[in-house]
Amino acid sequence: MKIDWVGGLLGGGLMAVATSSFLALTGRLIGLSGIFSGVSKPSVSGFSWKASFTSGLLLGSVVTQMQTRGDWILLPFNGTFPSWFAYIAGGFLVGFGTRLANGCTSGHGLCGIARFSVRSTLATITFLGTGIVTATMIDALGGGPFRNLPGAFDQSHDYLRWFAAASAFGLLVRSVWRSRGDGNSLINVIVPFGAGATFGAGLMVSAMPTPEKLLGFLTMTNFETWDATLMAVFATGVALNSIFFKLILSSLERPVLAETDEEAKFEIPANNYDITRKLILGSIMFGGGMGISGACPGPGGVLMAMGMPKGWAFTISMYAGFEAVSRLQKIL
Repeated sequence: MKIDWVGGLLGGGLMAVATSSFLALTGRLIGLSGIFSGVSKPSVSGFSWKASFTSGLLLGSVVTQMQTRGDWILLPFNGTFPSWFAYIAGGFLVGFGTRLANGCTSGHGLCGIARFSVRSTLATITFLGTGIVTATMIDALGGGPFRNLPGAFDQSHDYLRWFAAASAFGLLVRSVWRSRGDGNSLINVIVPFGAGATFGAGLMVSAMPTPEKLLGFLTMTNFETWDATLMAVFATGVALNSIFFKLILSSLERPVLAETDEEAKFEIPANNYDITRKLILGSIMFGGGMGISGACPGPGGVLMAMGMPKGWAFTISMYAGFEAVSRLQKIL
């Protein structure tokens, strides 16, 4: 077993700082799948802060990468990378599953477990368990169509990196434009951007976007090569959030930056015990997609920001999954 204690503890700590400070200042929880899906719908309420957060996460991860891992080359898992098919199929399952279950590793994991939500705890156990089974089976069978040897598409391409940076900056500009009439740019633009940048830095410091880390944790065919860094990230983030969330919700009557009656409340889900078929099925699909691709919403977005062609494929497929759930729910 191997573990990067420094990266894991620091990365988890940065994510906890981002989620807890965001809750205290704005009254909102961070759930990346919900935030990312909201960015594709400018007419929906909350677009401004979600766009600003996403912009901060993408730009923050790029800046952190430049300062800490400037070679822009991802580390493979057991000498291989997830294939195009793995990122496309896995991205769709991740997008579909997270929206169906209404949460991912950040919303259900870092924030949900920290609130002692039975619903989120069960979802996290389900998608991590499914991810472990899926990734371990793929590795035991030799990878098949889900893995390939390192190639040019497994490295960063400058033109994609600059395009991602330009897109992130465009999101920020649109967020500022949309928030002009809201009257509270701190809640809708500035704080979300800072929280996103901090969360993105946490992902990069812990190296979660690299197959070596996420697939290294999910794949349990060989205990000697098993990478437990994700446990350090998760345990640190959840432990700190459980403490900070308790202090925030018990000591503050309203978010620090709230100015209007609409803003003067904490947006905390009340359905902590609502176990549904959608929750279980969505978590299973999410875990399967994560085990196939070695990515979830946050790391997938960071791969795109890093200029990785397969990161773009994952993210586009993830959004296709978001849209599929939206259309399916309208039909049903």
